[in-house]
Amino acid sequence: MKHRLTVTDPQGPETPDMYKPVPFFMSDRGYGMFMHTSAPVTCDFGNSYIGATKLFMADEVMDIFVFLGSPKEILTEYTALTGRPDMPPLWSFGTWMSRITYFSEAEGREAARKQNTV
Repeated sequence: MKHRLTVTDPQGPETPDMYKPVPFFMSDRGYGMFMHTSAPVTCDFGNSYIGATKLFMADEVMDIFVFLGSPKEILTEYTALTGRPDMPPLWSFGTWMSRITYFSEAEGREAARKQNTV
């Protein structure tokens, strides 16, 4: 698998492009890696050779962090380095629905009421 991580507007979800790529990965072999850069990164996970992972970073300075341990330990160390989000506000755990528009507040409330009775 080969991934090119570069910041671009993908113009939709059906492209390999990304709006906010994160140059971090975890292996099932007990390690994870974070490339601290905003430059384009190419990750070759066994694409050119099945037995190798290759990382290409288009930056003048290599700033890489390697984490060892279980997936939970790796993620804990990664978020200790890069930051952890605060708990979202309580209201954000309520009813969530996606629709382009409702014609009135009453119509939106009625749809939410029906969703909560299911």
